[in-house]
Amino acid sequence: MRIYISGRTYGLEPSEASQIFGQYTQELEANGYTVQNPFRMIGEINKSRKRMGEQSWTFASHRQSVLRTCIRALVNCDAIFMIPDWQKCEKSKQELEIAKTMKMPIYYSIEELKTATSHDITALN
Repeated sequence: MRIYISGRTYGLEPSEASQIFGQYTQELEANGYTVQNPFRMIGEINKSRKRMGEQSWTFASHRQSVLRTCIRALVNCDAIFMIPDWQKCEKSKQELEIAKTMKMPIYYSIEELKTATSHDITALN
């Protein structure tokens, strides 16, 4: 299952937010999920931009470009996972609305996700 993670990015130091997203990414990947982490995606874009001599994107300085990239990733996922404190981020609220419109499963805890996906696997057997 491909999962997009969404959470608070604004109002936190980039290193702090990246660490939080990284912890959830590790835990989800350890449980067998494929994770779309916005910090990882933007990091990969910035590596390419640096090689081309272009300015790096940040969530604050390149808002529209970051949103476009994140929304493209979100719509190609099977579900969205909301990191605690997501309510404090306008981007997360927008991502949640997109997921609702697409009728994607929405998860708020790893236990909830594991329980739901284990029921799906059991139903297939």
